[in-house]
Amino acid sequence: MGSIGDDVTPEKEWKPVFLENLRIYGTVTAACKQAGIARQTAYRHRQSDETFALAWADAEEESTEELEREAMSRAINGSDTLMIFLLKARRPEKYRENVKIEHSGSVRQDLSGLSTEELRERARSLIEGS
Repeated sequence: MGSIGDDVTPEKEWKPVFLENLRIYGTVTAACKQAGIARQTAYRHRQSDETFALAWADAEEESTEELEREAMSRAINGSDTLMIFLLKARRPEKYRENVKIEHSGSVRQDLSGLSTEELRERARSLIEGS
């Protein structure tokens, strides 16, 4: 049995199975199911075992890279929407949507000397249209 309590398989056996399935499926739930452990077990081990935590992060990174490869393939083979998202992610300075908001009014009253309650009262009256 594992050292933390609710492990179904010995620690040496479930961790590699968990990590491999985290790479494949990209979710902790699926990886835990394949490894035969509870989610809480995986999270406790990640918190207490730095080597396991690093391997977990690496597995998540590999899973994300695989998603990116698949997204790129789909974008190239016909998904204009996916292509747009990928371009925005890779080159936001060029492809992001730029929104410029300008205010053309002026502040006519100095409210800096008002208390919080006075500010709330003024806001209420503005909202109510008084």
